[in-house]
Amino acid sequence: VRDALSTNPDGFVAISFDQFKGVVNTLNQQGFDFTGLYGTDGNNGIQGKGDTSIKGATFSQPGPYTGLDEFLDRVKEQAGGSLTSTVYAPEMYDATVLSALAALQGGATDGTTIKDNLQSVSEGGEKCTDFAACAALIKDGKDIDYDGKSGPIDFDDNGGTGGPTDTIRV
Repeated sequence: VRDALSTNPDGFVAISFDQFKGVVNTLNQQGFDFTGLYGTDGNNGIQGKGDTSIKGATFSQPGPYTGLDEFLDRVKEQAGGSLTSTVYAPEMYDATVLSALAALQGGATDGTTIKDNLQSVSEGGEKCTDFAACAALIKDGKDIDYDGKSGPIDFDDNGGTGGPTDTIRV
């Protein structure tokens, strides 16, 4: 960090996780302006109460999360109010729902059955946006296309979704 700052850069990009606190402490010791700090979603939420303020820093995050305030509030409530970040909450929720729908469609809960049905429940069928509605369609023998909290999910042949990314500033 000190070597990078010795060139007096306009910005600093941190791609780390737990190491982020040490990076921030060194940046702070060097008098770095945190409006020039850019990080990944893994950095967001690492700083806790009493840690060096990183006000002005910018982080990538999955998204964009529009129209999800009620959902994200429910996630925080379920966590007992202890969450400092809801990054990936919609994606984790959707992964759980998609896995359950794939198991339901495939008639088993083993990994192979779920893998073999993920693409099918995420594209090309009747649109549905919650587990109950999608499960009812599957039970009626219909092909479904789950569009979740994170948005439309269409797996490619390699299992990727190529979803969007957004940025947030603290």
